[in-house]
Amino acid sequence: MIHPAKNLQKINEFANKKLGQNFLTSNAALNFLEEIITNKDNVLEIGPGFGAVTEILQNLTKNLVLIDTDHNMIDFMVNDFGFAKDKIIHRDFLKVEKSQLEKFSINTICGNLPFNISTPIIEKVILEYPAVDTIIVGLQLEYAKRCTMKKGNSWSIFLQAAGSVSFIKKISKKAFFPEPGVDSAWIVWRRDAKVENLSHLTTFLRCSFWAKRKNLYNNLRKNPYIDNFADREKWLELCETLKNDLQKNRADALTIDEILKFYKLFLPFLK
Repeated sequence: MIHPAKNLQKINEFANKKLGQNFLTSNAALNFLEEIITNKDNVLEIGPGFGAVTEILQNLTKNLVLIDTDHNMIDFMVNDFGFAKDKIIHRDFLKVEKSQLEKFSINTICGNLPFNISTPIIEKVILEYPAVDTIIVGLQLEYAKRCTMKKGNSWSIFLQAAGSVSFIKKISKKAFFPEPGVDSAWIVWRRDAKVENLSHLTTFLRCSFWAKRKNLYNNLRKNPYIDNFADREKWLELCETLKNDLQKNRADALTIDEILKFYKLFLPFLK
């Protein structure tokens, strides 16, 4: 593949820092995609850039759609890469209308995500697109590690309550242009929800992790979210009933199964 520096020169542009653009200089390290994606998958690639990931994806499935907010990248993918224009969505993924994606029956999301908006993208897919059962993304290395932790942070608990997460491969920062300050890594998430109503779970996790180094009793009673609960008083009553257990535990010390036990008790008051 052509080095992204040459492609940027060709289109007379620079990498857009605001959009978090760091382009892969080679796709040789992405052969793991062949073990995950099949020709039956309907894949949406977020932020194709100059097509490093696209080049592999289009050989694995005939049902590939791209989305990008940068018109320069879209023009390149159509005019230079030769990708079909009717399979490209010119929108910010976080603002795209669901109908624009649903018509393609997307079941797999893939992409080397901008580090600064990785969380809202993944969360949006999980909560708003139930037909998507697989997410394969490149992330900042330390963030990717956080996603696969068994305890310690609300984000990994959410991901693993909604499915299974696996660390695939580390990618050196030297494999990008411009070179970012940190290494990256790819993970795969597969939908396998362990609880009902994931949106309520996100609220419960925000409550539980509200203040660092505070036990669940303090966090579940003193967070700002409970003021919006219809059954606020019953929520607080349950906190008193479970006071001994809640005082013994901090959210960041609990495993996903332990967190979910408490979540199921409080769920009726989140509805």
